[in-house]
Amino acid sequence: TLTPGSTDNNWDQGVLRPSNLGNLVWSDTNDDGLQTTGEPGIAGVTVRLLDSDGNTVDNPNTAAADTYVVTTNGSGNYAFLNLYPGQYIVEFDLPPGYLRSAYNVGGGANAGTDSNAQIADGRTPVITLPYDTTDNTWDAGLVPLAAIGDFVWSDNDNDGIQDTGEPGIPGVTVRLLNSDGTPVTLDAWGGTIPAVTTTTGASGAYSFTNLNPRLDYIVEFVRPADYKARPQNQGGNDAVDSDADVTNGRTAVIPPNPGQT
Repeated sequence: TLTPGSTDNNWDQGVLRPSNLGNLVWSDTNDDGLQTTGEPGIAGVTVRLLDSDGNTVDNPNTAAADTYVVTTNGSGNYAFLNLYPGQYIVEFDLPPGYLRSAYNVGGGANAGTDSNAQIADGRTPVITLPYDTTDNTWDAGLVPLAAIGDFVWSDNDNDGIQDTGEPGIPGVTVRLLNSDGTPVTLDAWGGTIPAVTTTTGASGAYSFTNLNPRLDYIVEFVRPADYKARPQNQGGNDAVDSDADVTNGRTAVIPPNPGQT
């Protein structure tokens, strides 16, 4: 209410410049917990912004009730924009086919290139975000899982080498073992599963997928009763020889690399 002759200079508005938070989800192909030249970003990973207690944060930049949830772009980058200063946590989903990289390698000395997602829950520690700041140091490294497989074939000319025209053998039992020869009964994330066994398909092919690349394996072939074993490692091409020991049907220990088939 303004009266005649009065001056009322009490009506103000305060504004502040917002802050931004983000960076990268990448494929840690050498499993060292650090971003290395040539390691690609991973697109389509869901990333959430939480408050310091781990609760969802309402996005005041939209009219409707809406939380901060984004997905990484084609380069693996993500961003949360126009944030109030405060304390936050970033949570990264674990997509199929990956393990989480080692957390905080270097104890903070590699802030721009390490993985900030804790292994247990994919969350960063609490981030204090100041006023008018863009903090692009919050990353998550993911280690791609491995696969092992190939082929059981009928060695018609008895030379221990896969030759053109020699057919695959369907229905052969193939087992995946740990490096000590015991059955694999844990999945890549440490969960208990039945012993890993498969049979060759119509073409003689088999495959074990979603394997932990930090472990070593043995493949065991159960030879059908009407076949004889062939000697290992004939010729000079490992892609076309027989890798199974003639006595127990087992390969040597196989150390897969991250992302390797």
